[in-house]
Amino acid sequence: MNQLMTLARNLSRVAPGPLLLRAIVFATGVAAFGIALPGSLVTAPMMLAGSVLAAVAAFAPGSPFVTMAMVSTLVLWFLGTALDGGGRSTTALISVACALYLQHSACALAAAVPLDAVVLPAVLLRWFTRTVGVMLLTGILGVVVVTLSQGAEPSSALVFPLLGVVGAVLAAGILAYLALRSPRRGAS
Repeated sequence: MNQLMTLARNLSRVAPGPLLLRAIVFATGVAAFGIALPGSLVTAPMMLAGSVLAAVAAFAPGSPFVTMAMVSTLVLWFLGTALDGGGRSTTALISVACALYLQHSACALAAAVPLDAVVLPAVLLRWFTRTVGVMLLTGILGVVVVTLSQGAEPSSALVFPLLGVVGAVLAAGILAYLALRSPRRGAS
């Protein structure tokens, strides 16, 4: 009985901001899983499995379960691509990428914010604005790359993955430089 009272008291202290973040983690996890799921595997048990993975990630946003949920979604995407003979749409690809990024970003913020913390709406709005900005830029860049690669000759098909790797390494280098260059706020 004591444990039930403690659980009820703890649940009564949950604030709306952290709860909203966890709801975003759950919703985007289910959406990404559902979009990545190959058409031949769309069944109630599979969607239940995706919902359970998303729920566990929402309840434990700083745990390895987040990675497990995201990797499961990516495996399903690659499986669907193999089953469909590579016939997955660009819209589906960008949708899965955006849902996974939003889930990852919401998990990172939710892991840093205790359940009883009061989160100002301005904080959530800034986070959401930045996240949507990154997703928009990524979506636009993705459409441009896919459009350019469709017009390319098969002999130059290797160029686009190599450019992607170079771009990723360059972006990581710039981020590492910026992280090491700027002093940490609050450090004395």
